[in-house]
Amino acid sequence: MNSLLVPAADELQPEYFDATVTHTNKYNRGAGIYLLHFFFSGMMQDVVFKLDSNGTDYPMTLNNIDLALYPGQRVKLILINNRMVAYIDPNTGNYQYITNNLKKTLDMGIGINWVLVVIVTFFLSFLLSNLYGPGTTLSLYPFFLPAVVWLYQRMYNYLLEKRIDTFIIGP
Repeated sequence: MNSLLVPAADELQPEYFDATVTHTNKYNRGAGIYLLHFFFSGMMQDVVFKLDSNGTDYPMTLNNIDLALYPGQRVKLILINNRMVAYIDPNTGNYQYITNNLKKTLDMGIGINWVLVVIVTFFLSFLLSNLYGPGTTLSLYPFFLPAVVWLYQRMYNYLLEKRIDTFIIGP
């Protein structure tokens, strides 16, 4: 299932489980001082879902996402490939994704290892271009490639969300 393209609808078969929120806690994660605080701090939320079918607890720590959950709330969990992706509030009919990065959660798309290999390769070409001739276009790739990778990840997550939305709310 590790492909560059968004998976077909038959590869994304969601499973629905009724659950109850047993615990939720929101807090801020602080990190470092000065400039590090702006880059590495963020909102965290601990949530524990208890399945109604077998009573199994599923604890989660969510990064940089704010879910409107409270203890005792009844929800319907959506799992794809045995990974929790979203929940539906049966009272309002609203749904919300549990993660901001579906690509990483579902282990799809280009892996980070390939991205690092490409970045290191172009960084080395940048260093070598300085030795053998300034002004080569390869010297711009190490700066351009991370923007391309970021754009790819955003577009992939957007298309993946739209594909999953067709299961939740229909075409």
